[in-house]
Amino acid sequence: MGFSSIDDLVNEISNNGKFLKIPFQKTSNNGVASAAGRWHEALQWSGLPGPVTLTGTPGTASALSSTTAGALPIGANVSPDTRHLLNALMLSPTATAVPATFILADFLALYPSLAVTGTPSTLTPVALPRYTTGDGVLGVVTVAAALGAASPALTFTYTNQAGTAGRVAAAHTAPAASAPLSTLFLTDGSPFIRLAAGDTGIRSVQSYTIAAGTTGSASLLLCRPLATIPLLAINTASERDFLYQLPSLPRVEDGACLGWMVQVGGALVTGGLMQGTVDLGWG
Repeated sequence: MGFSSIDDLVNEISNNGKFLKIPFQKTSNNGVASAAGRWHEALQWSGLPGPVTLTGTPGTASALSSTTAGALPIGANVSPDTRHLLNALMLSPTATAVPATFILADFLALYPSLAVTGTPSTLTPVALPRYTTGDGVLGVVTVAAALGAASPALTFTYTNQAGTAGRVAAAHTAPAASAPLSTLFLTDGSPFIRLAAGDTGIRSVQSYTIAAGTTGSASLLLCRPLATIPLLAINTASERDFLYQLPSLPRVEDGACLGWMVQVGGALVTGGLMQGTVDLGWG
């Protein structure tokens, strides 16, 4: 349904109580210092909520939801109403974390504990629980167990948003040798797997190849990015208003598994802290 006007929004959240403020506080557990410009996911980080487990039977995909341990607690389903992002606030007391760019995403599926040397893990796909065609769904690869002294490159074969199988993505590479836990692989500096020309999303992933393999493991996550918030300085909050700033009022689907990704401005130390709030409303 959404909101028909500003008056309707105010009425829904003030008179009808259709509002939720979610506080969060995440502490990096990368084990060693990162480097400026690196991307990380905060799903595996400890804090509030706790860490999401991104390991499991290698390659056997599972769907993620709001009931997944470690997801931001968005509450019960609100259908036939629709839930929307209203506001987000972020701050950090960790000097090596800033300046930073944070992306809030709905994480849909996990392909865990992929081999990054030798024979690739066999992938067993799962149907997407939300955004079921795959349109707008992107892939990220995170270090699930610290890598050895090399930078493996993984090339995925996937089914696109139109249901066309056998599509081949660009190689996705660890940003440095011995990349620590939670580090995201990159293609030309982007944490998102670069799709074949003309594709707008991933419905499922069938297989991958390995180059420059090493020890450790990686996990593939399919996600739908929802919002971005910059953080410029230590101990100085940044706030993003999703009512008046475009894209306005991004929708948060029932069952969404919300979590953060971050590009850090310095050599992020283990124990680095990020915290803030996310405001949701529905009507």
